[in-house]
Amino acid sequence: MEEFSVKNAQRFEKEYSEDRFWDKIKRHASKAGAEVVYIALLLYYAMVSGDSSLSNKGRIVGTVARLFGSKTIRNKSVIIGALGYLILPVDVVPDLLPFLGYSDDLMALILAYKAISDSIDDAVRSKAQSKVRELFGDVDETVFDVCRTACEK
Repeated sequence: MEEFSVKNAQRFEKEYSEDRFWDKIKRHASKAGAEVVYIALLLYYAMVSGDSSLSNKGRIVGTVARLFGSKTIRNKSVIIGALGYLILPVDVVPDLLPFLGYSDDLMALILAYKAISDSIDDAVRSKAQSKVRELFGDVDETVFDVCRTACEK
C-alpha cells in the first residue's frame, strides 16, 4: 500500500473544513460505520488536541512541509488530506453504494493513520471512542480493537 503522503494529501486538502467534517460525520455516520468514523475521529482529534504535537490551528500548505520537512506540518497535511477525501462528495467508490461505498475512504484513513500513528496518544483514543459511543450508542468494543489492528504498521 502506498503511504498517504503530503503529495497525494494535497489533492484533497481543499475539500477539508471543520464544519464540513462534522456535517459529514453527523449525517453519514450510520452509513459509513463505526470503524470509518472512529479512524476519522482519531485523525481529527490528533490534529486538534491541545496535548498533541499537531495542535497548531490553521491551513496546511503541503509545499511548506516539503520545503522545511516539518513532521508536524507533514502530519497535519496528511490528516487534512485524508479527512478531505472522506468529505469529498465524489470519490473512487461512490459513498452511496451499499457495503462498498466507504471502502476507499476507509483505506485513505488507514493509510493516513499509519503515516501519523506516533501522534495518536491515549487521550486522543479516549476522545474518539467517546464520540463514537455518542454517535452510535452502544458500540461493540471490538470496533476499537479491529481498528487498532487494521491500522498497525
